[in-house]
Amino acid sequence: KAYRAGLAFPELQARVDRRIAELDKLASLMDRTIESIHRKTLRDDKVRFGEGDAAVGTISDATEEHLEVTIKQGFIQTRWDFMRPAQMLDLFRRMPLSPEEQVLLGCFCYEWQLVPEAHTLFLAAEKAKKDVKGDVDAYLASKRGFARVPDGGFVHHQGRLVTVEEKDYFARGF
Repeated sequence: KAYRAGLAFPELQARVDRRIAELDKLASLMDRTIESIHRKTLRDDKVRFGEGDAAVGTISDATEEHLEVTIKQGFIQTRWDFMRPAQMLDLFRRMPLSPEEQVLLGCFCYEWQLVPEAHTLFLAAEKAKKDVKGDVDAYLASKRGFARVPDGGFVHHQGRLVTVEEKDYFARGF
């Protein structure tokens, strides 16, 4: 946010403002995860961090800095930023997610190159609530470098969201 204050061009300021809003939404998903850990409402609180039965623990606490896992020998703490994106995705999926949160999680996946998972989440969110399609289309358009959402938005094709033009192209065998 401090970076934005020093920008001279309104177009760049607007772009930074949009990015800050995206990151704030992603941070809200993290806040909800920590809250779910505290309330013990995750679908599954077991984690595996190695091989064998000794490498299984129970999520016992979380803060903004770390995740705590109870193991037979005591407990371990791991910093969130040491966790791989796929591990974070696994943890996020343990919470019940609204369609809007599925879109946020899809954005997280897209940001971290978990693109197939992103498309799965976007499609599930759109199926659950048609109103989120505009958000998904706007996000994909911005990440794919489109100046605006393409005509017809993004449509389902073989488990992915593609433009109408791309779907037609693929259907013709290209």
